[in-house]
Amino acid sequence: MPDWAIRNKYLRRFWQMMRVAQGHKFSRQHTFYDDDIFLVSYPKSGNTWTRFLVANLMNPNEDVSFTNIERLVPEIYLNYDARLLGLPRPRVFKSHDPYDPRYRRAVCIVRDPRDVAVSYFTYAKKIRKLDPDTGFDEYMERFMVGTIDAFGSWGENVGSWLGARRNTDGFFVVRYEDLLTDGITQLVRLASFLGIEATDELVTRAIEQSSIDRMRSLEKSQQSEWKMTKHSDTSVSFFRSGRSGGWKEDIPEKWADEIWSAWGDTMEELGYGRESLGAGEPG
Repeated sequence: MPDWAIRNKYLRRFWQMMRVAQGHKFSRQHTFYDDDIFLVSYPKSGNTWTRFLVANLMNPNEDVSFTNIERLVPEIYLNYDARLLGLPRPRVFKSHDPYDPRYRRAVCIVRDPRDVAVSYFTYAKKIRKLDPDTGFDEYMERFMVGTIDAFGSWGENVGSWLGARRNTDGFFVVRYEDLLTDGITQLVRLASFLGIEATDELVTRAIEQSSIDRMRSLEKSQQSEWKMTKHSDTSVSFFRSGRSGGWKEDIPEKWADEIWSAWGDTMEELGYGRESLGAGEPG
Protein backbone atom coordinates (compact mmCIF):
# COMPACT_ATOMS: atom_id res chain seq x y z
CA MET A 1 0.00 0.00 0.00
CA PRO A 2 1.46 3.43 -0.94
CA ASP A 3 2.47 5.78 1.87
CA TRP A 4 -0.30 8.24 0.98
CA ALA A 5 -2.91 5.48 1.20
CA ILE A 6 -1.61 4.41 4.61
CA ARG A 7 -1.74 8.01 5.84
CA ASN A 8 -5.30 8.42 4.57
CA LYS A 9 -6.33 5.17 6.20
CA TYR A 10 -5.11 6.26 9.62
CA LEU A 11 -6.48 9.77 9.22
CA ARG A 12 -9.93 8.30 8.51
CA ARG A 13 -9.60 6.11 11.59
CA PHE A 14 -8.61 9.14 13.68
CA TRP A 15 -11.62 11.18 12.60
CA GLN A 16 -13.94 8.21 13.07
CA MET A 17 -12.76 7.89 16.66
CA MET A 18 -13.11 11.66 17.17
CA ARG A 19 -16.74 11.55 16.03
CA VAL A 20 -17.51 8.71 18.42
CA ALA A 21 -15.75 10.50 21.26
CA GLN A 22 -17.70 13.68 20.54
CA GLY A 23 -20.97 11.74 20.75
CA HIS A 24 -19.81 10.27 24.05
CA LYS A 25 -18.94 13.75 25.37
CA PHE A 26 -22.25 15.10 24.05
CA SER A 27 -24.19 12.57 26.15
CA ARG A 28 -22.39 13.70 29.30
CA GLN A 29 -24.27 17.00 29.06
CA HIS A 30 -27.73 15.43 29.24
CA THR A 31 -30.09 15.86 32.17
CA PHE A 32 -31.20 12.57 33.70
CA TYR A 33 -33.81 11.74 36.35
CA ASP A 34 -33.94 8.98 38.94
CA ASP A 35 -36.87 7.30 37.17
CA ASP A 36 -35.10 7.17 33.78
CA ILE A 37 -34.37 3.66 32.53
CA PHE A 38 -31.29 2.87 30.45
CA LEU A 39 -30.84 -0.08 28.11
CA VAL A 40 -27.09 -0.52 28.38
CA SER A 41 -24.87 -2.93 26.49
CA TYR A 42 -21.66 -3.32 24.60
CA PRO A 43 -22.30 -2.73 20.87
CA LYS A 44 -23.80 -5.65 18.92
CA SER A 45 -25.19 -7.35 22.01
CA GLY A 46 -28.87 -7.07 21.09
CA ASN A 47 -29.61 -3.55 22.30
CA THR A 48 -31.54 -2.48 19.21
CA TRP A 49 -33.67 -5.62 19.38
CA THR A 50 -34.33 -5.08 23.11
CA ARG A 51 -35.13 -1.47 22.31
CA PHE A 52 -37.89 -2.62 19.96
CA LEU A 53 -39.17 -5.16 22.49
CA VAL A 54 -39.40 -2.48 25.18
CA ALA A 55 -40.93 0.09 22.82
CA ASN A 56 -43.60 -2.42 21.83
CA LEU A 57 -44.28 -3.31 25.47
CA MET A 58 -44.68 0.34 26.43
CA ASN A 59 -46.58 1.47 23.32
CA PRO A 60 -49.00 -1.34 22.39
CA ASN A 61 -51.17 0.99 20.31
CA GLU A 62 -48.31 2.34 18.21
CA ASP A 63 -46.63 0.79 15.18
CA VAL A 64 -42.99 0.82 16.31
CA SER A 65 -40.49 1.26 13.49
CA PHE A 66 -37.20 2.95 12.64
CA THR A 67 -39.12 6.13 11.85
CA ASN A 68 -40.22 6.60 15.47
CA ILE A 69 -37.82 4.56 17.62
CA GLU A 70 -35.74 7.67 18.39
CA ARG A 71 -38.85 9.20 19.93
CA LEU A 72 -39.96 6.11 21.85
CA VAL A 73 -36.59 4.80 23.08
CA PRO A 74 -33.99 7.37 21.98
CA GLU A 75 -30.27 6.73 21.74
CA ILE A 76 -28.56 9.28 23.97
CA TYR A 77 -25.80 10.08 21.46
CA LEU A 78 -28.19 11.12 18.69
CA ASN A 79 -30.49 13.55 20.51
CA TYR A 80 -30.18 16.96 22.13
CA ASP A 81 -30.97 17.34 25.82
CA ALA A 82 -33.75 19.86 25.14
CA ARG A 83 -35.56 17.33 22.98
CA LEU A 84 -35.18 14.53 25.52
CA LEU A 85 -36.47 16.75 28.33
CA GLY A 86 -39.76 17.02 26.45
CA LEU A 87 -40.41 13.27 26.50
CA PRO A 88 -42.98 11.78 28.90
CA ARG A 89 -41.60 10.11 32.02
CA PRO A 90 -40.39 7.57 32.82
CA ARG A 91 -38.06 7.87 29.84
CA VAL A 92 -36.20 4.90 28.39
CA PHE A 93 -32.85 5.40 26.65
CA LYS A 94 -30.36 3.31 24.73
CA SER A 95 -26.69 3.60 25.70
CA HIS A 96 -23.41 1.78 25.12
CA ASP A 97 -21.60 3.60 27.91
CA PRO A 98 -19.63 1.72 30.53
CA TYR A 99 -20.84 2.18 34.10
CA ASP A 100 -22.26 5.63 34.72
CA PRO A 101 -23.53 6.49 38.23
CA ARG A 102 -26.16 8.77 36.69
CA TYR A 103 -27.92 5.70 35.29
CA ARG A 104 -29.92 4.81 38.40
CA ARG A 105 -32.11 2.18 36.69
CA ALA A 106 -30.42 0.05 34.06
CA VAL A 107 -31.22 -3.01 31.96
CA CYS A 108 -27.86 -4.57 31.08
CA ILE A 109 -28.02 -6.69 27.92
CA VAL A 110 -25.11 -9.10 27.57
CA ARG A 111 -24.05 -11.46 24.79
CA ASP A 112 -21.27 -13.99 24.32
CA PRO A 113 -18.30 -11.77 23.34
CA ARG A 114 -17.24 -14.27 20.68
CA ASP A 115 -20.53 -13.70 18.85
CA VAL A 116 -20.22 -9.98 19.54
CA ALA A 117 -16.79 -9.95 17.89
CA VAL A 118 -18.08 -11.56 14.70
CA SER A 119 -21.17 -9.35 14.48
CA TYR A 120 -19.24 -6.16 15.23
CA PHE A 121 -16.76 -6.86 12.44
CA THR A 122 -19.54 -6.71 9.83
CA TYR A 123 -21.30 -3.80 11.51
CA ALA A 124 -18.13 -1.69 11.83
CA LYS A 125 -17.63 -1.98 8.09
CA LYS A 126 -21.27 -1.13 7.41
CA ILE A 127 -21.08 2.15 9.32
CA ARG A 128 -17.54 2.76 8.05
CA LYS A 129 -15.74 2.55 11.37
CA LEU A 130 -13.46 0.11 9.57
CA ASP A 131 -12.08 0.37 6.08
CA PRO A 132 -13.57 -2.17 3.66
CA ASP A 133 -10.18 -3.85 3.26
CA THR A 134 -9.59 -4.33 7.00
CA GLY A 135 -8.83 -7.98 7.71
CA PHE A 136 -10.28 -9.92 10.63
CA ASP A 137 -6.95 -10.25 12.44
CA GLU A 138 -6.31 -6.50 12.28
CA TYR A 139 -9.84 -5.86 13.51
CA MET A 140 -9.51 -8.35 16.39
CA GLU A 141 -6.33 -6.71 17.63
CA ARG A 142 -8.32 -3.51 18.06
CA PHE A 143 -11.43 -5.26 19.39
CA MET A 144 -9.48 -6.92 22.19
CA VAL A 145 -8.04 -3.63 23.47
CA GLY A 146 -11.21 -1.61 22.91
CA THR A 147 -10.14 0.89 20.27
CA ILE A 148 -12.93 0.30 17.76
CA ASP A 149 -14.98 2.98 19.51
CA ALA A 150 -15.12 5.02 22.71
CA PHE A 151 -16.83 2.32 24.80
CA GLY A 152 -13.76 0.30 25.77
CA SER A 153 -13.37 -3.43 25.33
CA TRP A 154 -16.16 -5.93 25.98
CA GLY A 155 -14.53 -6.95 29.25
CA GLU A 156 -14.05 -3.38 30.44
CA ASN A 157 -17.54 -2.29 29.47
CA VAL A 158 -19.54 -5.24 30.77
CA GLY A 159 -17.25 -5.70 33.76
CA SER A 160 -17.77 -2.10 34.84
CA TRP A 161 -21.52 -2.63 35.08
CA LEU A 162 -21.30 -5.97 36.85
CA GLY A 163 -18.65 -4.72 39.25
CA ALA A 164 -20.58 -1.61 40.22
CA ARG A 165 -24.20 -2.74 40.07
CA ARG A 166 -24.50 -6.53 40.32
CA ASN A 167 -27.15 -7.51 42.90
CA THR A 168 -28.17 -3.91 43.53
CA ASP A 169 -31.64 -2.38 43.28
CA GLY A 170 -32.55 -0.92 39.92
CA PHE A 171 -30.25 -3.21 37.93
CA PHE A 172 -31.48 -5.98 35.64
CA VAL A 173 -29.27 -8.33 33.61
CA VAL A 174 -30.59 -10.23 30.60
CA ARG A 175 -28.68 -12.40 28.16
CA TYR A 176 -29.26 -12.05 24.45
CA GLU A 177 -29.24 -15.84 24.19
CA ASP A 178 -32.07 -16.17 26.73
CA LEU A 179 -34.16 -13.65 24.82
CA LEU A 180 -33.70 -15.88 21.77
CA THR A 181 -34.53 -19.20 23.41
CA ASP A 182 -37.04 -18.17 26.08
CA GLY A 183 -38.34 -14.82 24.97
CA ILE A 184 -41.69 -14.96 26.75
CA THR A 185 -40.20 -15.67 30.18
CA GLN A 186 -37.49 -13.04 29.78
CA LEU A 187 -39.91 -10.42 28.52
CA VAL A 188 -42.25 -11.02 31.46
CA ARG A 189 -39.27 -10.50 33.81
CA LEU A 190 -38.26 -7.37 31.93
CA ALA A 191 -41.81 -5.99 31.97
CA SER A 192 -41.94 -6.48 35.73
CA PHE A 193 -38.70 -4.52 36.12
CA LEU A 194 -40.15 -1.74 33.95
CA GLY A 195 -43.36 -1.66 35.99
CA ILE A 196 -45.52 -2.90 33.11
CA GLU A 197 -48.35 -5.39 33.58
CA ALA A 198 -47.35 -8.14 31.16
CA THR A 199 -50.47 -9.76 29.76
CA ASP A 200 -50.08 -12.73 27.42
CA GLU A 201 -51.42 -10.62 24.56
CA LEU A 202 -49.00 -7.76 25.23
CA VAL A 203 -45.93 -9.99 25.45
CA THR A 204 -46.86 -12.03 22.37
CA ARG A 205 -47.45 -8.90 20.33
CA ALA A 206 -44.15 -7.33 21.43
CA ILE A 207 -42.24 -10.45 20.37
CA GLU A 208 -44.03 -10.66 17.01
CA GLN A 209 -43.56 -6.96 16.27
CA SER A 210 -39.85 -7.21 17.13
CA SER A 211 -39.05 -10.37 15.19
CA ILE A 212 -35.81 -10.48 13.20
CA ASP A 213 -37.76 -10.90 9.95
CA ARG A 214 -39.88 -7.83 10.62
CA MET A 215 -36.88 -5.75 11.63
CA ARG A 216 -35.00 -6.75 8.48
CA SER A 217 -38.04 -5.75 6.44
CA LEU A 218 -38.24 -2.40 8.23
CA GLU A 219 -34.54 -1.83 7.67
CA LYS A 220 -34.90 -2.37 3.93
CA SER A 221 -37.73 0.13 3.63
CA GLN A 222 -36.60 2.69 6.22
CA GLN A 223 -32.80 2.64 6.42
CA SER A 224 -32.55 5.95 4.59
CA GLU A 225 -34.67 7.53 7.36
CA TRP A 226 -32.98 6.03 10.46
CA LYS A 227 -30.06 8.04 11.82
CA MET A 228 -27.96 4.93 12.43
CA THR A 229 -28.15 3.59 8.87
CA LYS A 230 -28.92 6.42 6.46
CA HIS A 231 -25.23 7.12 5.79
CA SER A 232 -24.07 3.51 6.03
CA ASP A 233 -23.22 0.88 3.43
CA THR A 234 -26.69 -0.23 2.32
CA SER A 235 -25.32 -3.44 0.80
CA VAL A 236 -24.67 -4.75 4.33
CA SER A 237 -27.61 -5.48 6.64
CA PHE A 238 -27.67 -4.06 10.17
CA PHE A 239 -29.23 -7.36 11.26
CA ARG A 240 -27.28 -10.55 10.60
CA SER A 241 -28.58 -14.03 11.37
CA GLY A 242 -29.81 -13.14 14.84
CA ARG A 243 -28.60 -16.49 16.16
CA SER A 244 -26.21 -17.40 18.96
CA GLY A 245 -23.18 -19.68 18.80
CA GLY A 246 -22.21 -18.71 15.25
CA TRP A 247 -18.72 -17.87 16.50
CA LYS A 248 -17.85 -21.57 16.39
CA GLU A 249 -17.96 -21.40 12.60
CA ASP A 250 -16.91 -17.80 12.07
CA ILE A 251 -14.08 -17.01 14.47
CA PRO A 252 -10.59 -18.56 14.25
CA GLU A 253 -9.64 -20.71 17.24
CA LYS A 254 -6.75 -18.35 17.99
CA TRP A 255 -9.10 -15.47 18.69
CA ALA A 256 -11.65 -17.58 20.57
CA ASP A 257 -8.80 -18.58 22.89
CA GLU A 258 -7.68 -14.95 23.24
CA ILE A 259 -11.18 -13.88 24.24
CA TRP A 260 -11.46 -16.64 26.82
CA SER A 261 -8.03 -15.88 28.22
CA ALA A 262 -8.89 -12.19 28.59
CA TRP A 263 -12.49 -12.35 29.79
CA GLY A 264 -13.19 -15.95 30.82
CA ASP A 265 -13.98 -15.05 34.44
CA THR A 266 -16.65 -12.53 33.42
CA MET A 267 -18.02 -14.92 30.80
CA GLU A 268 -18.37 -17.72 33.35
CA GLU A 269 -20.09 -15.34 35.76
CA LEU A 270 -22.67 -14.72 33.04
CA GLY A 271 -23.10 -18.41 32.23
CA TYR A 272 -20.93 -18.66 29.11
CA GLY A 273 -18.74 -21.76 28.86
CA ARG A 274 -15.43 -22.07 27.08
CA GLU A 275 -16.91 -24.19 24.29
CA SER A 276 -20.59 -23.24 24.40
CA LEU A 277 -23.33 -21.43 26.27
CA GLY A 278 -23.37 -22.54 29.88
CA ALA A 279 -26.43 -23.54 31.87
CA GLY A 280 -28.45 -21.18 33.99
CA GLU A 281 -29.02 -17.47 33.74
CA PRO A 282 -27.28 -14.47 35.20
CA GLY A 283 -28.38 -13.49 38.67
